Amino acid sequence: MFNKENKMAVALSIIGWVEIVVGIFCALTFSSVHDGYEEVFLLSTFIKWAAAGIISGVFFLGLAEIVELLHHIKDNLSERKAKTHKIDEPINSNELAQRSMINSESLDSTPAKENWSITEEQKDAINALFNSKADIVVIPSPYTNFCIVDFGVDQIEIIEIKQNGFPFILADFHWKEIQAEIHQWYKEYKNNHN
Repeated sequence: MFNKENKMAVALSIIGWVEIVVGIFCALTFSSVHDGYEEVFLLSTFIKWAAAGIISGVFFLGLAEIVELLHHIKDNLSERKAKTHKIDEPINSNELAQRSMINSESLDSTPAKENWSITEEQKDAINALFNSKADIVVIPSPYTNFCIVDFGVDQIEIIEIKQNGFPFILADFHWKEIQAEIHQWYKEYKNNHN
């Protein structure tokens, strides 16, 4: 009840319980009427006041629960955002120059052929790119930072993982020769592993 993390949710819970208690107290007080001879209990007055107090109290309790759930959603999104790369932070001029140098080098240079492996973070980013389709298989190609995503129905995509860790699907015209070599390598790989 009061073990909520959000102060607004706690305040709304307290207001809700106070509404319920005050409503029942008013119902008891106002339903007992002295008619001159004796004390009379009016059931209809009791029900009206008690219902009003309980309904408004439950409304505030429900509102407190909504605020608490929104607080948990905000916390979960903050945790998830902290785990991903920091995109929204401003970039200083030194980092911008370094990034442009890395990008210009990666455009001019041919990717290296060497054994490499995909990290779990990269696999998660690739799954996120394809909306976590359950049947995909991610296979590193012989070229560093290039991998193949196999959808299992003779459909594959070649993915390049950039310096910042974000994967993107290669267009047909980008790294055309390397894509042809990767396709050929994958055909041989698939024949050897079936």
